[in-house]
Amino acid sequence: MTDAVQRREQILDGLDPEQRAAVLAPPGPVCILAGAGTGKTRTITRRIAYLAVTRQVGPTEVLAVTHSNQAAGELRDRIRSLGVSVQARTFHSAAMAQLRHFWVKTGLPGDQLRMIHDVSGGQRELLRTALRAVAPSAGSTDVRDLEAEVEWARTCRIIPSGYAAAAEKAGRRRNLPPDALAAAFERYGHLKRSNGVLDFSDTIEQCALLLEQNDDVAQQVRQRYRCFVVDEYQDTDPAQERLLTAWLGPGDNVTVVGDPNQAIYSFKGADPSLLVGFADRHPGTVSVSLNRDYRSTPQIVGTANRLMAQASADVTLRGQRPAGPEPVWHTFDTEAAEATALAERVNELIAEGVTASEIAVLVRTNTQVLSYRTALQDAGVVTEAFNDDKFFERPEIRKAMGALADLAGRSPQTVGSAGLRTVLDGTVLIPAFRRSEWVPRGHSGTRWERCCGSSMGCRTTCAERWEFSLRNYNAGRTPSTLRAAAAESCWPPCTK
Repeated sequence: MTDAVQRREQILDGLDPEQRAAVLAPPGPVCILAGAGTGKTRTITRRIAYLAVTRQVGPTEVLAVTHSNQAAGELRDRIRSLGVSVQARTFHSAAMAQLRHFWVKTGLPGDQLRMIHDVSGGQRELLRTALRAVAPSAGSTDVRDLEAEVEWARTCRIIPSGYAAAAEKAGRRRNLPPDALAAAFERYGHLKRSNGVLDFSDTIEQCALLLEQNDDVAQQVRQRYRCFVVDEYQDTDPAQERLLTAWLGPGDNVTVVGDPNQAIYSFKGADPSLLVGFADRHPGTVSVSLNRDYRSTPQIVGTANRLMAQASADVTLRGQRPAGPEPVWHTFDTEAAEATALAERVNELIAEGVTASEIAVLVRTNTQVLSYRTALQDAGVVTEAFNDDKFFERPEIRKAMGALADLAGRSPQTVGSAGLRTVLDGTVLIPAFRRSEWVPRGHSGTRWERCCGSSMGCRTTCAERWEFSLRNYNAGRTPSTLRAAAAESCWPPCTK
């Protein structure tokens, strides 16, 4: 057996029939629908390695693109472990690299690419300036809204003059009226041009324009990259699809992989229908469905299939692991009741001989961790939280608790819900921040701004629960009562 044949066999070793079919598909359009746990990354990395080892494409002619630096790094490492080195980048990274190389061809001002973070204050400052020119009283929450709307519009290829109608059609709701956001959107573009900078959305658009308007540049790029692989294709947006089309030109050697049921960036403009309709846009597509789930038991997979069937799933999964227990469903009226029942069930499992370290509690958001963890601790169960940023050690929470502690020193009759609403509305805590040398920044600032920007209904409910908590606290109840009230009221209040 020659070395080349041996390498081919090593690449194909251990693949299931569907994975093998995807790896062996000839150069050309290939669409891989890959459900959760079906070996998606394994399949595309083996396909890239197989194409390179069989000399159907050179390693330097491959560009693998995905949506995060972490995913790009994993692709590079996995392919390198197979003895092949290729370019694996995010869409933005690849676009920026090409813009830098061909900058003189773009027709844009300046002698080199300048990104928006090179400007004092960065993107957020330009957005703030643009927004306050049309809405002087706009706050930080409005600036974040503008940032999100601009990103959504750009990925959907919507210009400022078309934003208001498009936002209304898409059902997007913000504090400021669409016309004001559209005007700020347009002014933001003027500010970028006057500063000679691009933001990340610009890099995608300008790279696509560069290829569409310069045949010589497009020819050089297509000679360099003759094979494209797109990971997590369900999270591709129209602007990125435009760039991919410009990269390909008349070529069709592109492999996409994804699962429309795992789309997570739709709120940013990602369009899962691009994956579903891929074969319609690329005649001769080889379509492969990976449906063997190696991650979960058949019982979990069966439950997932029933849930996804309601959403017209394109992939029906088949569990490959040994059988496990059937999922059990319970519903509760409140989060507090759920947390209490959870703690009781965990104690039952431990009493039955299950090791505590083998029990995991999964939650949807970080704000839910606190109530469950408190209930478990009150039940005598030692817990370890992953991605735990120690809620009560957050700077903004320590400040808030300090102000609440001052109120707790007074009688509940003196404080009342109205007093707590005053605290939660910011008339106590925000001045406390302003008097302090500590200024909320980064994640702390964002969380605090969300607290201050939450709805009155949320704050009122929060105030009532805090009042109940303070009465218990002053009556000598345990601090866990206070923590539970904080968790139940989503402190800091957040928009759901």
